[in-house]
Amino acid sequence: DMGYVVIFTLKQVGISSKSLSFYNENIFFHNFLNLLYVKSAEKRVAGIFRGVSYNFLNGKLMRRQHLKYTLHGTEPLYKGFFGMDRYTVSYEGFDGTIIGPMSREIFERGDAAALVPYDPVRDEVILIEQFRPGAIRKDQNPWLLEVVAGIVDEKDRHNTLNTVLREVREEAGVECSKAVFATRFFTTPGGSTESIDLYIGMVDASKACGIHGLATEHENIRVFSVPFSEAYEMLENGDFCNAIAIIGIQYLALHRENIRKNFLSE
Repeated sequence: DMGYVVIFTLKQVGISSKSLSFYNENIFFHNFLNLLYVKSAEKRVAGIFRGVSYNFLNGKLMRRQHLKYTLHGTEPLYKGFFGMDRYTVSYEGFDGTIIGPMSREIFERGDAAALVPYDPVRDEVILIEQFRPGAIRKDQNPWLLEVVAGIVDEKDRHNTLNTVLREVREEAGVECSKAVFATRFFTTPGGSTESIDLYIGMVDASKACGIHGLATEHENIRVFSVPFSEAYEMLENGDFCNAIAIIGIQYLALHRENIRKNFLSE
């Protein structure tokens, strides 16, 4: 419960951001990369990643026993552009008790891949803007600022780079000449199976302009480029309401110098 935690910076609790690599698949920890939420004055936090539990105690990260879960069954509820299944599952608690069985409706969104198009010569980022029906709210503009992303086809499941190379052409009208894998994370694992593979890609931002997207997919995407400093300022000002873009710009900010050297090395 986030109402019962004390916030420490990583420096205060004596742990580096590298040590948090096991949290790479949780969107929460990406958005607060330089903060660690610690429960009580013991400076202890427990997390779970791929069925393995961890403790943070006295400034040290310790791997613990494997925890178990049982998927008793899945029931298809709906199939359209996306799908919905009901999962029945039980799992082992941190105290050894068995929780459940319980049922949850899970949104079968499919996995996706995303790319932050970055021009290391001009030090610019290509951004896109498009309409998102899921962002329709009374006080929310449903045209969101984003980076390039797309659903991973079955044939690209083991090479998601193919997805972003295709999407950057379709959505931004530019070619990606080089790319580095950044991280993988779940978006909303409490109710969806979707995970994102995130890349940073080398592009020529001088060619970023106009309206793009596939008419067959009802896309109408505005493309433009901004200096990295402006993109980061937009992030700081809360102009991005898209989690993938927030994580992508944050990642680029943390690794920008190394990525520039990598992209410009050939």
